[in-house]
Amino acid sequence: MPSEPDDADQIFAVLATSDAPASPASPPRPASTWRRRAAVTLRVIAAVAAIVTVSIGVFAYAQLLSIAESDLHLLTMIVGDWYPTLLDLAILSMGLGVAALVGAAILAPSRPKKSGGPKAIVAAAIVIALVAISLIPTVLFSGGQLLMRTSYTVLPGESEGGCRIVVSESSTLLDGSGSAGVLRPGTVVVDWIRDFSAQSPGKRFAQGRYTLTWDGETADLQADGLTWRPFAPLTCTG
Repeated sequence: MPSEPDDADQIFAVLATSDAPASPASPPRPASTWRRRAAVTLRVIAAVAAIVTVSIGVFAYAQLLSIAESDLHLLTMIVGDWYPTLLDLAILSMGLGVAALVGAAILAPSRPKKSGGPKAIVAAAIVIALVAISLIPTVLFSGGQLLMRTSYTVLPGESEGGCRIVVSESSTLLDGSGSAGVLRPGTVVVDWIRDFSAQSPGKRFAQGRYTLTWDGETADLQADGLTWRPFAPLTCTG
């Protein structure tokens, strides 16, 4: 018959199986720290993208009200030979924001117990509503550009210093109008210099019905049937 465990054995067994305080938690692994920081960075990118999208909507609304009629020229950007419309920029911004949020959720999924609860839901709903509302004037303004058949053309050729000529054209059933500006090297923002009007419809520059010659950094741009105002030189200096 096996002997009964003595008192020392019983005490040792109790100590071994007791709920003793756990050892201090080990510091987070480098991989976890990296994932958490990346998730925070992606959330910041998503917030910036939402702000950009709303700002585009506000700008488009101002254009619709003719409050900042000349500001559109100040913010016309050309990337290579591509002119991104306000709707293009809004879609790119929203896509970036959604991608950033998805990436943040994958890297560091939020925990319901530590979420902001109703406040976080209300804040997210407000942001989504603002972005959705801002799309309305952006779509209307871009639609107006389509109705006016507004196009932007980067003309072939450049000056000795790498300057290029950009022309915007709008055409109706009866007449046309537009502007000409310079795109300096190292920038994507067009410097609009002069406007023109035409007594007949059509897009002369998009169709190649023009002449362009360079004299140093000054361009001589000509097309039949146009009235320029003001007749300022298309130059990249100054």
